[in-house]
Amino acid sequence: MKRIVLFVVVLTISIGTVWAQFGSQPSGFSSYSSDNLDLSFYYPDGWVIAEQDGNLTIANREELLTEIATDVPDIRPGDTAMVIGIMPTFFMMMMGIPTDDISTILDGMFETVVSDNDGVLENTNRETLEFGGRRVATVTFDDSSQDASGTFLVAHEQEDVIMFAVAYGFRASLEANREQLGRLVASAEFTGDLENMMPQ
Repeated sequence: MKRIVLFVVVLTISIGTVWAQFGSQPSGFSSYSSDNLDLSFYYPDGWVIAEQDGNLTIANREELLTEIATDVPDIRPGDTAMVIGIMPTFFMMMMGIPTDDISTILDGMFETVVSDNDGVLENTNRETLEFGGRRVATVTFDDSSQDASGTFLVAHEQEDVIMFAVAYGFRASLEANREQLGRLVASAEFTGDLENMMPQ
């Protein structure tokens, strides 16, 4: 699982993140905006957020964030933590991933993660959620080299941008929190300048 999270963190750092806000604030959610990462979204009440070294991690308990920062997370039943990022669709096209359908985008990004993880991901469970007209494709999976599982989430925010996240925890916790995680990813948008993200 650390390899998957590291892949997403590196991908997020190399691409960058930008910001905005989508729709009205859902009941039971708080709003968050980052001036450093130019990112804004709604997240479940009571959850905590940490920004460090250009990364943004969200977790359902503060101790878990501290453990993640020291690279020794003690994942307990009920725990969920997530890293979130943005990817311009031109990066998808450079990787040969079609961008016309959210499920196709999820499959392409997830297959990239699987190949970078030596193909050890198992027991995948796909589901597409919808919040206010925005679809979020998800896949929950087990990593045979880890005790915890993961959920990969993708929202096609607009024609030029993909919002993605990787959550980790025990499978039962991830499945119980799938709707909250999906709503969080669906709420994130950006207003940054794609020109700044283009390869020179």
